[in-house]
Amino acid sequence: YNYSIGVSAQPVNQKGYSVTRDSAYTPIKRQNFFPTARLAYNFTRTKNINFNYFANAIQPSFTQLQPVKDISNPQYQTQGNPLLKPSQNHFFTLFYNNLNFTSGQTFFAGANYSFIQNQIINNTIRVGNTGTQLTTYDNVNGYYNVTGFYNFSKPWNNRTFVLTINGSVNLNHNVNLIDNERNIGKNLLIAQGGKVEFNWKDWLEFDLGGRYGLNRVRYTLPGQQNVDYGSWTISSNSRVDLKGGWIFRYDLEYIINRGLSSSVNQNIALWNASFEKTMFKKKNGMLRISGFDIFKENKSIARSINGNNIVDTKVNRLTRYFMMTFTYRINKFSGVQSSGTQPVMGRDSRSF
Repeated sequence: YNYSIGVSAQPVNQKGYSVTRDSAYTPIKRQNFFPTARLAYNFTRTKNINFNYFANAIQPSFTQLQPVKDISNPQYQTQGNPLLKPSQNHFFTLFYNNLNFTSGQTFFAGANYSFIQNQIINNTIRVGNTGTQLTTYDNVNGYYNVTGFYNFSKPWNNRTFVLTINGSVNLNHNVNLIDNERNIGKNLLIAQGGKVEFNWKDWLEFDLGGRYGLNRVRYTLPGQQNVDYGSWTISSNSRVDLKGGWIFRYDLEYIINRGLSSSVNQNIALWNASFEKTMFKKKNGMLRISGFDIFKENKSIARSINGNNIVDTKVNRLTRYFMMTFTYRINKFSGVQSSGTQPVMGRDSRSF
């Protein structure tokens, strides 16, 4: 085992001046010190565990410190807080790894935990009854994030069959202020997946897998929307070596979305495929014909959650197209063998 402990220092000298509005920046000088620690323990040559801790500070920006009200957008006004303290972020990581070289079985798992002292957040205040909002900034405590994950893989019959399962969980406990009231947002993300691979001799590779993800959001203040979003992903990949030097490949994904807004709540099928032909006596040439997004459904659908804002997005990506490529490799090996010396090897590889 080995370990290390130490300390990190962050000196701060912050000065600012605004030429576009009344200047009220107060110079800031401070020193931030944080301990650091690391421990690594090896149970065996292939089984070990690692622990790390570190921290840092994030200084408030000049906009967050400027106490002059900005009404350039009368509907969404901002005003800084000169009494803001820097946010202090603390991170803990734990990782375990176990690899069996004889059987090829692997297992690793890990966990991360972080919390923030004096987190800098927005305080959104309604002004009057016209829909005007004033955003100020404050320090709060209560934020933390916990993440856990694992991966297990086991082959059978000289890797003819391979089973892989993995999963993760993430809990985010966030604090926001709405009209000076604390609003706690809890965001839970759970993912679980599995895949089975089949490898027959040297001419067939095939896998089939599935994955489920859940995104759940809960708020403490009444009137805030609690949401649940889930998605299933079914995937398959394959490679088949055919007669005459032909190779067929494909990768297929079918994504089922549930719980998004009606404008983006749709299922997506993504299919890419290709035919390859090895050429010439030395098999150093290859002709490939590829098709991408053959079903013409390539879209990016995602949900982002930040404080009391929930945004569903759908982005149209580059859709169906086909491509033909030709690759020719030139390999040259040279060496000189003399008494008591090892041959010196060189390689030149080019692709067109």
